[in-house]
Amino acid sequence: MFVASTLLLAHAARRVFYLCLFLTAFCTSAIAAITVKVVDHVSNVGLVSLEVQAYERLADGSEALRGKATTDAEGKSRFDLDGLGSGRQYVFKVQPFGAWVTSDPVAEGVWKEFRVGKFQVQVIDGRTGVGKAEQDLVIRHWKADGNHAWLYAGRTDAAGWLKADPPSIGSAPYVVTAQSPTDGLVKVSEGYVGKGPHRFVLGNEAVVARLVDGVSGQGLASKSVELWEVLANGTQVLRLKRTTGTTGTVSFDVDGLGGGRRYVLKSQPYMQQIESGVIEASGERVLRAGQLQIQVLEGRGGTAYAWRDVTLMEANPDGSLSWLQNYKTDGEGRLKLDPQGLGSRKLFLRAVSLLDGSRKDSQIFAGAGAYEFRVGGAGLTVKVVDHVSNVGLASLEVQAYERLADGSEALRGKATTDAEGKSRFDLDGLGSGRQYVFKVQPFGAWVTSDPVAEGVWKEFRVGTLAVRITDVSTAAGLAETSVVAYEKRPDGSLRSEIQVKADGAGQLKLDLPGLGKGTEYILLAKNPFADGKDYFSQIVSAPGVFSFLIKNGKSEEPDLSPPTLLIYSPDSLAKVASGGLVINGTADDDGLVKEVWLELTLPSGAVFKKMAAWRSESKTWHVHTGRLDGVPGVVRAVLRAIDNSYNEAVAELNLELILDIAPPVISSVSHSNGDLVPHGGFTVSGVLSDETIGGSIRATISGGGLVSALIRDVEVSQKSGRWSILIAPEEHFSSPIFLTIDAADGAGNKSVKNLVLNPSDVFHQTWHGLKRTTFGVNQEDYRIALGMGISDFLSVQLSPGGVDDAGYAEKAQFLPQGTHLGTPLTQRMIFTKRQLQEVMTWFWDNHFSTYYHAHGSSVFEYAENEGFRKHSLGNFRSLLGVSARSPAMLYTLDTRSNVKSRPNENYARELLELHALGVDGGYSQQDVKEVARAFTGWTVVDGGFSFRLADHDVGMKSVLGHSMPADRGVEDGEAVLDMVSVHPSTARFICRKLINMFVSDIPVESLALRCAAVFLANSQSADQIAQVVGTILSSSEFMGREYRNKKIKGPIEFVVGAVRNLNGDLAGDDVPIEIQR
Repeated sequence: MFVASTLLLAHAARRVFYLCLFLTAFCTSAIAAITVKVVDHVSNVGLVSLEVQAYERLADGSEALRGKATTDAEGKSRFDLDGLGSGRQYVFKVQPFGAWVTSDPVAEGVWKEFRVGKFQVQVIDGRTGVGKAEQDLVIRHWKADGNHAWLYAGRTDAAGWLKADPPSIGSAPYVVTAQSPTDGLVKVSEGYVGKGPHRFVLGNEAVVARLVDGVSGQGLASKSVELWEVLANGTQVLRLKRTTGTTGTVSFDVDGLGGGRRYVLKSQPYMQQIESGVIEASGERVLRAGQLQIQVLEGRGGTAYAWRDVTLMEANPDGSLSWLQNYKTDGEGRLKLDPQGLGSRKLFLRAVSLLDGSRKDSQIFAGAGAYEFRVGGAGLTVKVVDHVSNVGLASLEVQAYERLADGSEALRGKATTDAEGKSRFDLDGLGSGRQYVFKVQPFGAWVTSDPVAEGVWKEFRVGTLAVRITDVSTAAGLAETSVVAYEKRPDGSLRSEIQVKADGAGQLKLDLPGLGKGTEYILLAKNPFADGKDYFSQIVSAPGVFSFLIKNGKSEEPDLSPPTLLIYSPDSLAKVASGGLVINGTADDDGLVKEVWLELTLPSGAVFKKMAAWRSESKTWHVHTGRLDGVPGVVRAVLRAIDNSYNEAVAELNLELILDIAPPVISSVSHSNGDLVPHGGFTVSGVLSDETIGGSIRATISGGGLVSALIRDVEVSQKSGRWSILIAPEEHFSSPIFLTIDAADGAGNKSVKNLVLNPSDVFHQTWHGLKRTTFGVNQEDYRIALGMGISDFLSVQLSPGGVDDAGYAEKAQFLPQGTHLGTPLTQRMIFTKRQLQEVMTWFWDNHFSTYYHAHGSSVFEYAENEGFRKHSLGNFRSLLGVSARSPAMLYTLDTRSNVKSRPNENYARELLELHALGVDGGYSQQDVKEVARAFTGWTVVDGGFSFRLADHDVGMKSVLGHSMPADRGVEDGEAVLDMVSVHPSTARFICRKLINMFVSDIPVESLALRCAAVFLANSQSADQIAQVVGTILSSSEFMGREYRNKKIKGPIEFVVGAVRNLNGDLAGDDVPIEIQR
């Protein structure tokens, strides 16, 4: 019994022991248990039946598999992991959508939500709208340059979905790529950042671009075509770029067509980009490139005008021409263009003749197609030959004029004869009906050739009459005698042809146009014996040598010439009314016009005469007809001018007398009602229109602060009906001006026009601004400145690089070269568009003045001037450098002889006193000496700046309280320039000088302080001076009225300004010579 009990107790003890071990193990495993739930990141649904693997993340970074579990119906899996919560780390891995995904590390806790499929995209078939199953895709990391980095390749499921877990999803953008069934090329999705779900449409109905040559219609292969999306705000974004195939076609897989998205196609196979219209549906679009194709040929031989510049121009409706674009022909002389407005705009090409450099224009291109443009023709050689010696005349300027249909002439070219007397021209239309004449001045007078209409050679014989004036008594030539050649007309009258002076031997040469062609001439020697008597020659009828024999005291001076008579107004067949009209014109005579008569025959047959009033000083006459009877018809007017010898000239005019019952129409072409006008006076102009001539105007001016109304009779041009009224107060208009214009025509019909005009300071302010910032106001600058506002105009001038000055560069080629040192400078002052830059160049040239006779080199002066121009609105330190290194300055102030053994203080003193700090700028005599030492060794070698270290004082120096270390070279001088360029005294000194030039001769200290602050604040700026000048020009002191009209022009401003004020077209040595007078 005891044994049995003992056995039972032992068995029970063993069961308790094992139960305790089990409970201990159970307690330990419960503490380390964790549930992992795998969740679809987009749908938020747990994923079932997935194997989840648990890996421990070891200390060396490797991983060890510790367990596996399968997710239940809720996506949960459970693990008992040793050491969880005690410092050991685990990660979980699962393969939900074909690729393994790793969770974030887990070190503690009992729950882990493992979200997978963080990036989900459905591929939609663009034609069916259904998800594309089994579609191969690549997920790539988006790159801005388009080289997207490969990350993952996958395939869609049965519903077209691809789910993946790329790194950094939600922060880094991704794209999906796949081969499009539409065009067989890889299509790239838009950039995806978030989880999605995303849609990637693949295989849309194609947009097919067919790129063809605009003339031949042939497809253009291997050309780039771009597809751009037009966004809602009108901007465009590049979506696709493809290359055309052998037939010129290329297909695009385009999203959103038919859904409101819009696209355009672009390509540039030739010289200009072409573009389709807006595309909103699939289908084919034809892009035609090179619709204007031009073969450019050289006119002489028909060879290609290859690799040369040509210009596309437009002829505007008003007759002006507009530059559109410059192009260069290819190696075959071809251009393929697509200009806007082809067919609706008058477009043509302009090129330069390779024969004489003249400009040649093509035909107007009527529309798309192929054209040929021959630049110039075969050319014409003109040889100028002395008629008597038969020798070609060298170095003569030959001018080519086109003889127009109306008989006038237009200059078309100039050339200088070579050693054989030959000159060459490329003249348009020669041989095609256009006529030319040539003019030359071989012997003091201009000679005109016979007209030339064709050919490649013209011999131009000049000096057709060689004359020797001989004193019969002595057989000696009458030196320096003036001879007048007259054409003797069949009626016995003589017409003065030319006047020439004989040389020291009494010889001269003449060119009489009709000589040898049936026209006879007579010569008149003017006072050959200095006794006041003139002598006529015998008749001259043939070219060659002519002896003009004169016997002293035997002279006959017949008066064979009638007066000249011209009717200026009205025109023939002008309509007149019963009130009559004024007829006027000119009459002149080699003696004196005695009287001018009007004989008038009315439609009724009545005839009457009236004497005209003739003014000898102006050689003009006028006569009022008086009232005319009311019978309509033709009025015949005959004018006769009679001189003291009763020689008579006759001019006739027919007029149409009508019954006029309509009032005249008054038009103001210069002003409209309510327009702004200057305070100090202006001109109102317009046209009086009526069926008849002879109208009159009376103007009444009131308001504007006038004490009483002004009444003026206004002259009306009978030819044009134009009229002008000068409206100028004694002081200034202060309030609105009321202008009443009363008009009456020749029949007494009347009309009235009223204008209210408002005085404004904007005109005077603009004029003032231009006067101070240019070398004289011209019409174009004034018009532009008024239109854009003087402040904006000056802002543009402050940046000269933005001012188009190509017109000056072109004009400079044709300006007289001259020999005066100042000629190129004054020419630029007159004609440049960059007026403020030139004013500032002149300012710095004066500020850093040099003495020409110290060196005698125009090269030095021009180089320095160009340096000042380059930096005129730049940085003051740069200007100091230009001056200090200028050979002109190095000679002028003897810097080139400034050596350490004999320091020369001239430049040092000038730099501190006149170039930078100013006389009261705070420097001492010791500073002058130290600066002189700093510039020792600065000299001129071979016409340029050079530094000789051997002549330089390398000792320590102290300038303006700043120490300069020893053993340096050219850096000493540069350091001084650096120092003074930023000195406060320099800022004040320069600003005061600028204010003196632009604003007032009297100091304006408040503006100087503001200006100096800007000077110092911008000391390191490339546009420092522009900022300083801009401060002055935008100031109330400059723009206001206080300082207007209070500066006196200097000689340069006066003379150059006069040329600009009058829109002068040429300027040579005469301008600087006049300035020096």
